[in-house]
Amino acid sequence: MCSAKSHSSFKIYSGAQIAI
Repeated sequence: MCSAKSHSSFKIYSGAQIAI
């Protein structure tokens, strides 16, 4: 659960939620 790819996706997803 400490994958760089996973972390990137999570960060982008979080940003999208905040933007909404």
